Amino acid sequence: MEFTHDLIVLGGGSAGLSLASVAARLGVKVALIDKETLGGDCLHYGCVPSKTLIHSAKVAHLAQRGKEYGISTGAVEINFPAVMEHVRKVIDTIQEHTDNPDRFRKMGCDVWTETQAHFVDPHTIDVGDTKISAKKIAICVGSRPATVPIPGLAEAGFLTNETVFDLKEQPKRLIIIGSGPIGCELAQAFQRLGTKVILANRSDQILGKEDRDVQDVLRNVFQQEGMDLRLGISMKEIKNENGMKVLVYEKDGKRETIGADEILVAVGRTSNADTLKMENAGVALDERGYVKTDAKLRTSQKHIYAAGDVTGHLQFTHSASYEAGVIVSNALLHFPAKINLDAIPWTTFTDPEVASIGLNETRAKEKNIEYHMSMFPFEHQDRALAESENKGFIKLLLGSGDTLLGCQIVGPHAGELIHEWIVAYNAKIPLKKLSRMVHVYPTLAMANQQAAGEYLGSKFLNPRTRWWLRKIFGYRNTKIDGVNVE
Repeated sequence: MEFTHDLIVLGGGSAGLSLASVAARLGVKVALIDKETLGGDCLHYGCVPSKTLIHSAKVAHLAQRGKEYGISTGAVEINFPAVMEHVRKVIDTIQEHTDNPDRFRKMGCDVWTETQAHFVDPHTIDVGDTKISAKKIAICVGSRPATVPIPGLAEAGFLTNETVFDLKEQPKRLIIIGSGPIGCELAQAFQRLGTKVILANRSDQILGKEDRDVQDVLRNVFQQEGMDLRLGISMKEIKNENGMKVLVYEKDGKRETIGADEILVAVGRTSNADTLKMENAGVALDERGYVKTDAKLRTSQKHIYAAGDVTGHLQFTHSASYEAGVIVSNALLHFPAKINLDAIPWTTFTDPEVASIGLNETRAKEKNIEYHMSMFPFEHQDRALAESENKGFIKLLLGSGDTLLGCQIVGPHAGELIHEWIVAYNAKIPLKKLSRMVHVYPTLAMANQQAAGEYLGSKFLNPRTRWWLRKIFGYRNTKIDGVNVE
């Protein structure tokens, strides 16, 4: 069979763009197709707009906290339409410079945008009024917001991360259903911009993948900032009353109601695989509708690969780019490569941020993995104290030989600090070596060295060590923190 292309990439998000860019530069004839404009969920509805909004909200919050730093600013005025216009300008800038279709055409890619494609057979794709074919195909069509079956929700109307950034007027009150990363990030941003936010979830947890002590830090911050947390509730229905959207729920057997101008649903994601007529290609899906892959990211049709959200793996932009690289190795270069999902870090961009690599205590216990835990609080960190950003901690999980099993950080700039632990985790750098690397003072990064030193010090600076040193060298101090320990 003669093919029109070497590789067809379905989806122009993080995975698809990364794959198409590298493939084209390798000399591969690429067809790149997206049902919308290039950039995917991350650029248009996810990472970029949310982090832009979060930063605007943080600027407002810092201005409101000015007195803590000896600065008087007067009343802080939030111009919500201007904030949202700033968000859209950032999206447009990145779209123009990075995710512009012409950029990929100049690389040699054939590009279709705002065009729904689907499989005709295992090698052929229908795109608009054209049929194209390729020896290799990559499915990178991502995911979309999931909804929640609450009676009356559809009739009342609701926002998702795909529509919230189109708001022209600021809601005075906003109910957010779902307390995962998207729900928590947007809840804090809107609260800081002056909206009264009600964060509702059927679970009694926020950021349910994180350990409880990590959750507790964020929960306390949310409450201190005035957020209304309605957790562990059973949501019964949504009603329209007097121009308000009213959530009816039960907690501890008692029925209650709470109203808002808008409702934002942030309860997770669902696969876009159902848009491609997978049955025509014989590509198997799992029970949730995500594309089944092996460790090489091959589907049930070995010439068809999948990467990013559509696989149901960790749904992060950086994870999608990583998986695209695995496809390059396997499909184009024929260098065998397998994904390692344990090595994927993540950050939730609340304030304080929450970042993680490897195991946390919850997952370690689920897997019956033995570990030692050490914690270093930011309230003992000089730079954090200087900036009055000293909530949270660095938590290390260590295995035999003091190898790093995992690290969780909840604190200032956790998303930046975690990268030293990503290197330590993947390169298996002993904690002793990291603790001896000189860090610049006074930086937040020094907290990583302090966390390593705290654990090693707790092992070495003990009564037994002191006893031996006294015997050998005649040292005489017998007190620690004013207490006689010998």
